Amino acid sequence: MAQCLPSPQAELTSVSKLPSYSPTPRNIMATSPHPNPAEMLNCDVLSPHQEQEAILEACKSGQLIELQRLLHEYGVKHQEKPYPYLRPYPRNPTYPWSHELVLALGERPDLNVLKLLYSYYPGLIHTVLDERQTSLLSMACEGGPKNADFIHFLLDHGADPSSEGYPLRFIGGDINIALDHNQPGDIIRKMAPKTIYLFIPIIKALELKRVDVLDLLLQYDILRSTRGERSCMPSKGESRLMKEAQETKDKKVIAVVDRYFRRREKQEKKSGTSDLQPKTTVSRKWWPPGSPPSTKEKSEPEASGSSNPADGATKFWWPFSILQNKPKPAELSQKEKELHASSSDEDT
Repeated sequence: MAQCLPSPQAELTSVSKLPSYSPTPRNIMATSPHPNPAEMLNCDVLSPHQEQEAILEACKSGQLIELQRLLHEYGVKHQEKPYPYLRPYPRNPTYPWSHELVLALGERPDLNVLKLLYSYYPGLIHTVLDERQTSLLSMACEGGPKNADFIHFLLDHGADPSSEGYPLRFIGGDINIALDHNQPGDIIRKMAPKTIYLFIPIIKALELKRVDVLDLLLQYDILRSTRGERSCMPSKGESRLMKEAQETKDKKVIAVVDRYFRRREKQEKKSGTSDLQPKTTVSRKWWPPGSPPSTKEKSEPEASGSSNPADGATKFWWPFSILQNKPKPAELSQKEKELHASSSDEDT
């Protein structure tokens, strides 16, 4: 028996009875397919999703006037600066358009477009785009020296080259990307004060034979010391720096490193301290294994009546060999016996 199919007119009638479609909010990406950008820009009335795509297309193509018109026409509001270190959103149909806009700008850096978008959304300076903490600054650094003006704007408006999560911030952050892509020294100069750990960038500048950057970073380390801040040189960092400078066989590199150590010595003589040749004092608790204390300090526990260095609370950094039990000198043993006898007499 043949089935009766509904007529086309009946289908249209049933569709007209469906509830009206509520448009997606402006700040949420819709799930509809991406329309042709050329057709979108010529439309009189755009859906919220098409508005977002039109703004993205204008950003990607660098159409500054068109982008400004779209932002104004579609009522994009000026936002306050958000908390800078939010985790990136997952990529799904509700991915915020602002992140897509930042990504589009990072792929095609344009200073004028950056200034316009910053006036609407200052948070783009700090927006992270993925789990690797990719930001506008890192993307711009990867573009080479042609993006220098773009990078200067980011740094002047609060971009942080050390904002990456662990462990990238402990190896220099975005300053390493800048060195890898031959960014000029004035950009490195702005990044250095905002970079927590400079030792790896110093070694990288040495390996790349960027004498200007190497001298700049080493000078900044001395400046930190004069301010009473911690030097960027880790344990055994100075010996590694000297060794790698010699291995380059580059006279300019060796001269810069040598000048750095001479400045350090001069500075430490003025302050009365020396980190290059540390003195053995009670406060020096960072002695490496196998480094014996000085004769003067070794005699201090003996003079105070303490026979074993391990008994001293401040001597925990002595080498293991010194902490082992050894035969006591006869003279010291006699003194201990006398002290013990006198204390016994007092008790009785």
